[in-house]
Amino acid sequence: MDQFGNQVDDGTYVNVDSNTIQITKEFGVTTFDYSIQGGILQLTPIITDKQRRDALRQPEGFLAAGWMVSMSYPGSKWKNVPCAGWC
Repeated sequence: MDQFGNQVDDGTYVNVDSNTIQITKEFGVTTFDYSIQGGILQLTPIITDKQRRDALRQPEGFLAAGWMVSMSYPGSKWKNVPCAGWC
């Protein structure tokens, strides 16, 4: 959701275990370690060798590895908010 509470993403996700999540987007499955403390989600990307090679081959492209890093910049915190019926 953006700062106004509007949905901005249509990816799907699945919890793999108590600290790993997979998010599927237009570029396939991405995997993150995660923690939730006080309603705040923090992500750490687990970038595969293929995702790394793809990003290095096409650094200007919107690819999985770049998106994964942008979702998990140090200090980025994702807050839990009600979905208002869209989820």
